[in-house]
Amino acid sequence: MHSNYLALKHLLREHVFKVSYPRTLCTKVAVKERKKKVRVKDPVLGECPSQEQTNYFQSSNNHRILESVPPTLLKCDSRYKERYYVASTECAKVICGHLTDAMPQDTFLTEINPGPGTLTREIVRKKFGSLMLIEKDAFFEPGLKQLIASLDSSVSKQIRFKLDDFNAQGRYSYLDSIDEGNRMKKLLDGLPRKQWEDEGTNLRLFSAVDTMAFFKSLINGIQHQKDLFTLGRCEMYLAVPPLIYKQLTCTKEAGYKFYRSGTVLFQLFFEHEFLTKLKRRDFLPWPPNSVARKIKTQFTEMKGIGTEEWYLMRVIPRKDLFDNCLVDNLNLLSFFVYQHLISRKNRIIPALERWIPTCGTRLILHHNYTPSNRIQANVDEQSAVQLKSSPLKKNDFPPRINIYTEFGELTPSQILALFNEFINWPEFQQSPFLQALEQYSVKQRFVRSNHSAGEDALDDGFPESEDPERNVT
Repeated sequence: MHSNYLALKHLLREHVFKVSYPRTLCTKVAVKERKKKVRVKDPVLGECPSQEQTNYFQSSNNHRILESVPPTLLKCDSRYKERYYVASTECAKVICGHLTDAMPQDTFLTEINPGPGTLTREIVRKKFGSLMLIEKDAFFEPGLKQLIASLDSSVSKQIRFKLDDFNAQGRYSYLDSIDEGNRMKKLLDGLPRKQWEDEGTNLRLFSAVDTMAFFKSLINGIQHQKDLFTLGRCEMYLAVPPLIYKQLTCTKEAGYKFYRSGTVLFQLFFEHEFLTKLKRRDFLPWPPNSVARKIKTQFTEMKGIGTEEWYLMRVIPRKDLFDNCLVDNLNLLSFFVYQHLISRKNRIIPALERWIPTCGTRLILHHNYTPSNRIQANVDEQSAVQLKSSPLKKNDFPPRINIYTEFGELTPSQILALFNEFINWPEFQQSPFLQALEQYSVKQRFVRSNHSAGEDALDDGFPESEDPERNVT
């Protein structure tokens, strides 16, 4: 019996495996060749510039722009995810018109990633106090310095150039917390400083942003009163995709995919205004060719909406923020929002009674409640986004709270009013809410102290351990 088993084993080894192994190897080689052919046929990753890019910029008399940018910028390289460049004169004129509208002559302007200088040439035709160009890519440094040198001496002495990555504030702040570096100090060196309460802003800046990491860094800067906002109230003109604009400015009717804790905090900390639409192809790099891509999730499908245009928005910190929430309570407010908007289905009374038992009766029988006469204005009903931010209102309590009322039903102003009511209850100082916040802070300090400072450890410019939406339990 044993000899028959050995003979069968030898037969299979000599005849079956010899045939099947080469066939499997050929199949793998064929699959690799097919993948290579698909990549070569991709028009975006083909020759630089592609024929489509050449035709587009020649039709708008911007054909020289393709000669003044690196070839990698024309390939839609992932390294340029956090920075984009204005590549059209018409687009630059539109942006400059909004950027310099009603601008005092002594205004300090900052252009982020000027690149080939398309927008810079339009700005220098206007009257301004000072202009700082902050560029990440050293490829553009000689051209920008040559542009500055070619200007009249009275204008060129008002312009300064800095080689740095302004849109990486979240990454810089995180790395500084690990190794106690001074990356943010170097980045902000040379920018003017102004008191928060003073009239006007310390500077105006323009940048094109395609990631939420930048806005998370702005929210954290306000929350901890650090980084950019140690200089005062900075007025920002930002070109963003429609999806990011909706995530930041939507109303509670937009649904769970958009109206999240980051949305609430952004609208509490900042005022915003929709200015105009811009052609997406007037910025480099172009978006990747998504025709052949398979849509796997609902969010991926939403990302494809409105990709032919970007939105230009004005963002400025609220001057009256500290009138509605004290500086010392900003960290409490952020934790309150993150904790209770992990799910929009969280019911208000059961959630708050975890911290302060029997507080539900106070909310149901609210003696300080007054009906709000606020009218939600400047809202695009079709997409449920605000074209202009609404002012914060004190004592904007949610109407008629009951046991089934959810946090997702409240506006940002109502959440702020509920928070101020919550922290003013006598039992708050002995509640486990403060203990939970302290445990969370200790956890974050422990993670930062034991985290590697390598670039691979960061996710989209914002570390996972620093994102409260992902870590609060």
